This record gives sequence, C-alpha cells and structure tokens, in this order.
Amino acid sequence: MLKLLEGIKILDLTRLLPGPLCTLYLAELGAEVIKIEPPEGDYVRYIPPKAKKNSYIFLQLNHNKKNKTFDLKDPEHRKEFLALVKDAQVVVESFRPGVTKSLGIDFEALKNINPSLVYCSITGYGQSGPYRDFAGHDINYLATSGILEQMGNLANFQIADLAGGSLSACVGILAALLDSQKNKRAHFIDVSMLDCVMGLNHVALAGYQSGRIDIPLGEDLLSGGFPFYGLFTTKDGRQFALGALEVKFWKNFCEATNKTEWIKWHSEPQRNYPRFKSEIAGLFLTRTMREWEDLLKDKECCGSSVLKFSEALMDPQVKSRQMLKEHQTPEDGPFKSYKFPIIIE
Repeated sequence: MLKLLEGIKILDLTRLLPGPLCTLYLAELGAEVIKIEPPEGDYVRYIPPKAKKNSYIFLQLNHNKKNKTFDLKDPEHRKEFLALVKDAQVVVESFRPGVTKSLGIDFEALKNINPSLVYCSITGYGQSGPYRDFAGHDINYLATSGILEQMGNLANFQIADLAGGSLSACVGILAALLDSQKNKRAHFIDVSMLDCVMGLNHVALAGYQSGRIDIPLGEDLLSGGFPFYGLFTTKDGRQFALGALEVKFWKNFCEATNKTEWIKWHSEPQRNYPRFKSEIAGLFLTRTMREWEDLLKDKECCGSSVLKFSEALMDPQVKSRQMLKEHQTPEDGPFKSYKFPIIIE
C-alpha cells in the first residue's frame, strides 16, 4: 500500500469509534498518528469482548498508532501536548463544544502555536445550534435525522458514527490538509454526525420534494414497496436479496426462473405491486437460499444470499480481496483487523 500521507503527524484526542476509525484510515495511508489518552484510557478499551488486556474493538481501531497518556487538566501534561502541536499537521478531537477551550487546547489556542494546523472537531450535533451541548450516540443521530424511522429497527452497524463521523471527518481533513500544505494556513473542521448522516439521505429528500411525505415503513420503493427490490424468505427459512431495480435485471430474473410472463410487471401500475410481491415471495419459497444463489449467480439480476457475518468472512469475494489482516501484540496476543478497504496504486 502506498504511504501517501508519509510525513504527516496527527494528534488523535478522540475516543470510542468515530474519531479512532477516522485516524485509523489516515494511519493506514501513511500518517504518523499519536493517540493521546487520559489516565483512565479510551473507554473502548474496556468494552467486551476482550483479548488478554484490551477489547478487540480497541485493538482493531488503534493497532497502527503510537500512544501517549496526558491529563490535559495538568499544566505540565498540557505543556507537553502543546509541544507536540508545533510539529503536527492535524489535531482531531471529539470533546463536547467548549471543553477544549476550557482546557486551553481549542483551535484558536493551537493556531497561534501552529499557523497551518488542520483542527477537526467531531461531535454529535456540531459547534452551533440548540442541540450542540446534548449528549448522544449513533441511535440518537439516526433518530433525529429521520433515518431510524425509515429503517424500522436497529442494526449492529453504526451508520451515523461511521458514515457521518469517521468518513466525513476523513474527507474534511484530507481536503483541508491539501490546502494547508499548499497555502500554509490553518483550518477548523466542524463535523456534526447529525448533519453528515442527514446529508446522505438523498432518496428520502427526493420523495419529500415530490410530495411523497413520510411514507410508512415498507411502502416506500426501496423499503419494500417496489416488488422487484427487497428481501424474500427461502425454503430453508433464510433470506435472499433481489435488487432488480432496472428492467434489464428483472428480465434476466424472469428468464432464469422460467417466468417470462412476469417481465411486463416492471412497467405496470403500482396498484398491482402487492400482488406481484406476493407471487414473487411464493416463488422464493420453492428453493433454499444456496439453491437460489447457485441458480442466479451468473444471471445478471442483482441477486445475493443474505449472509450471516461468519459466512461473509468466508465469502469467496471477501477472501479474494484479503479483507482481514493478522496481528500479534505482546499484551494481547493475536487478533484480526480489516485492511484499508481502498486500493490505491
């Protein structure tokens, strides 16, 4: 992997998930990341399941970083931290608004030390607005953005934390860093996880503008209303995902299943959709999940087995891309993490 950020030093004051994943990616790209923890450590160190000493999630998110412990309320520790700022290019923090100012490490204070510093603040609601001081987690940002109501249930995947926090912060840092290196000026990046996850919700906004407001769960096109795009139970009680949004994919599905008389359904009125969906559901009950996978894998109809996580790790495509890396540490022994998922040549 090319070390495109070699020579960039990043001071990571974040904890838990969004900030550490952001700086993990930057470290994978070649940056030197110094993870700065309070004396009690990052909270995620103690979240089970644990290896010998630390949690697996902590190891996965922080294995390629250097570590320092500072109590930033202590003047001597703060002085040591400020000395690091002089030679750093980026500071990332995830305190609530106002905390860094009270510690004397806010953007204005650090900009005086390093006039070309990129300073990124990741918070739930941003640096302004009536919610800026509210506590929150992924569930809260999804709830307030209108996304959770559309999902209908919780998943073991932190959409607002990761897409709204980690990845959005990465984009902002890399853009600001490019300008900072070029023009020698400082930048403050205000990442609100609510803002950033809401900014991904384009399909719902398009529906809203067309007058399709607050469609009940399961009736909007992509949440179950479109019969050619959805989850279907199979003969063995598993599920199969069909994504035949375009007519060409639906045609291929119909031909593969000897249901050519169904091809015309794709252009028929929406009032017929419930009947179509019922008949498609009945068809999927005639084969097991793996039988459907074997039948449709080369038929160009956007069909996929709904895999359990353990199955996904063993999937031929995932294995061929070598998504898992093995690590060994003296403190915790062996563990696995993901490789940086983007290939840059």
